[in-house]
Amino acid sequence: MLYFDYMVTPQDVKPVSIQSAFHPAPNPIPLLVHNLFHNYHPETVDQARDGKWVVLTVLAYGNMEQWRWMWQAYGRDFIEEVIDRDIHGLQTLPHPVANLWSLFLWGRKLPPRSMKEWWSTTRRFPPPDVLVEIK
Repeated sequence: MLYFDYMVTPQDVKPVSIQSAFHPAPNPIPLLVHNLFHNYHPETVDQARDGKWVVLTVLAYGNMEQWRWMWQAYGRDFIEEVIDRDIHGLQTLPHPVANLWSLFLWGRKLPPRSMKEWWSTTRRFPPPDVLVEIK
């Protein structure tokens, strides 16, 4: 049996507004893309600070209208850099989506993934000679 030293009464409970639970971003994303961030408080997603994450999300799950907004907000150079880093890095974009944007931006298909790449994790480990033994 649990015993508590104190008792909480309804008078002790203070209502908390949703607005006080988080801090709105200084440069929030527009309402147009809020549905893509339904797992988060979209008001806290900052267009400048979270740009890479916003671009990857809009590329993967957005519609034509959201893509247009992304191109106007971020520009081709930034979007190309984000896609290139993703393709050669963590590969968070699904392969068909990355392939579509590679065709659109650079006019070439991505090579098909090998079975090893398909089933391997996207986390990259440093080579053994870089690791330092901790004593």
